[in-house]
Amino acid sequence: IENERVRVFVASLTPGAETPSVAREFDRIVYAVKGGAILRTYEDGSTARYTYKTGDIVYADQPEDKQKYSIKNVGKTTIVLQVTYLK
Repeated sequence: IENERVRVFVASLTPGAETPSVAREFDRIVYAVKGGAILRTYEDGSTARYTYKTGDIVYADQPEDKQKYSIKNVGKTTIVLQVTYLK
């Protein structure tokens, strides 16, 4: 779903899969449909590990949430996240 107020999508990453590095300019709500562990890698090379339990809901509105970074599934299972961007 995408309109002038929100963008909603489901992201699924298999173990070891990685996303391209992109900036995320909007606040977002992340719902863990299926939990797992991810590693963010920022442009400066720093990293941050996040673990989601199935059913977790996170409001991502911090400065580090809006930086440019890639995501890698560092867990042993596929992680599935529903992401809602608030425009």
